[in-house]
Amino acid sequence: MRPPPKKRTCLARNASVLMLVALTLCAPALAQKAKPGDVAKGKIVSDDGKTLVLNLEPCKGSGTSLTFSEPYTKKSIKSVKCPGSGKAYELVEVEQKGKGKVPDPKPEDPGKPGASPSDKHPDNKD
Repeated sequence: MRPPPKKRTCLARNASVLMLVALTLCAPALAQKAKPGDVAKGKIVSDDGKTLVLNLEPCKGSGTSLTFSEPYTKKSIKSVKCPGSGKAYELVEVEQKGKGKVPDPKPEDPGKPGASPSDKHPDNKD
């Protein structure tokens, strides 16, 4: 017959499970990385000029955040108060710009503005 497990083992196992549950529930949401063209509004958590972290749900504490990398633009929208707590913060809109994006080349003008298609054809001798 097998002896019953020691209580220390059960307590250690239960403590590990409780710790995992606590970390899952209490850990702040991971920040997602913004893609070129993304625009979001929220509260700035940090901004060092190269990277900006924006809390999208500032009234919920840590909430969901979005990380913007240079180049990005930001503009202040207005001062906001959280319902219930009355905690004030500055609402900011941030847009992620493309990195090193080369502008599309302009198509060559095959003829003068308003010219008909036959005017643009090279075989047309008129």
